[in-house]
Amino acid sequence: MKSSASSIVNCFKIGLSLFLLVAFSAVIAQPAATQSKYKIKTVFIDPGHGGTDPGCHGVYSKEADVALKISMMVGKYINMNYPDVKVVFARTTDQFVDLYERAVMANKANADLFICIHCNASTNHSAYGTETYTMGLHRTDDNFQVAKRENAVILMENDYQSHYEGFDPNDPASYIMFSMLQNANLDQSVNIASKIQDQFEDYGRFNRGVNQAGFAVLVHTSMPSILVETGFLTNPTEEKFMTSDSGLTILSACIYNGFAEYKVEMEKLKGVAKLVKPKFNTLEDNAVNNKSTISTNVNNEPTVTNDSAPEKPLNNPAPKAPDFYSVQFYVSPTPLNLDDSRLKNVGKFTIEQDGQGRYHYMSEKLPDSMSALKTQNEFRKLGFADAFMVLYKEGKRQPTGNVGDY
Repeated sequence: MKSSASSIVNCFKIGLSLFLLVAFSAVIAQPAATQSKYKIKTVFIDPGHGGTDPGCHGVYSKEADVALKISMMVGKYINMNYPDVKVVFARTTDQFVDLYERAVMANKANADLFICIHCNASTNHSAYGTETYTMGLHRTDDNFQVAKRENAVILMENDYQSHYEGFDPNDPASYIMFSMLQNANLDQSVNIASKIQDQFEDYGRFNRGVNQAGFAVLVHTSMPSILVETGFLTNPTEEKFMTSDSGLTILSACIYNGFAEYKVEMEKLKGVAKLVKPKFNTLEDNAVNNKSTISTNVNNEPTVTNDSAPEKPLNNPAPKAPDFYSVQFYVSPTPLNLDDSRLKNVGKFTIEQDGQGRYHYMSEKLPDSMSALKTQNEFRKLGFADAFMVLYKEGKRQPTGNVGDY
């Protein structure tokens, strides 16, 4: 008994010593952890498609080429303004890269942010505007069709079944397994997506919103990840803009500016973000006076210039975005989980983030007040008692005075 009691005492002493050692180590390490601040050190930029996969087509352009040009310019803006940030590209030439490998490359680079850049397409050749996607379970056929088109490249890869664990890009059921995999980074993903969309809108591009869909290229990334659809190559007017020097500059600058604002906010830096102000030099572009401008040289490389005298406004601005309605059915300080029962029957929705960081859940775009009123009542029947209609004029949200508005 004495020997047994002695063993117990010795075990207790050893255990206590280990506990104190661990506790002391934690105390010692705490000041260093407190002193370290979050920094965005590496950004992974993925130009969509490439090589044997050209992506969608316009009349004379292909998605792989346009996406690569925009991606390279975004990377150069980051290097110019934040030389301490490392930029890694999925590709820098017209080459084919498997979707799963793009995510693997980003994870190996220990990237803090994943930006995938694409061009959109539609059988409706009048469709136009920009939209940014975060990883999530698609909830409408529209979002599914976009994800399905971008994911179809999987079928071109060797042994794709083993790389994607049996995922079939043509089967809606395959997207269900994606719904929870990126919730940890959803908040940050929606944040930067909203900032990029705001930049597009500020420079006259039609804002199609922040959406969620099951993109295979995003599912295996271990950092905040977004996919930007920069415009519709199938729209002749947009194709002309997206392939022009000024159009490429504006699109890439908007993506960079969204990143810059996100970086400042996430790192809690003092002062303002280092923004790029694109120079408008064609009649299709908006008239904006900027003293600090960005232009491109013959190699499409961004160069900074400073103009002491403002430019004369152009008399032919881009067409105004059409008016529409939407219904706000929920507002939250943090994003909802995609499997939240409240989202089960809401159909298509987008997410808007206000200046205070709150997330506003909005219905699909509605053409008139009667449609909006009907949708509002449907949401109330689903349990969203505070749902209300919102009018958007020329792409700008109009105040309503309702609780939860902004």
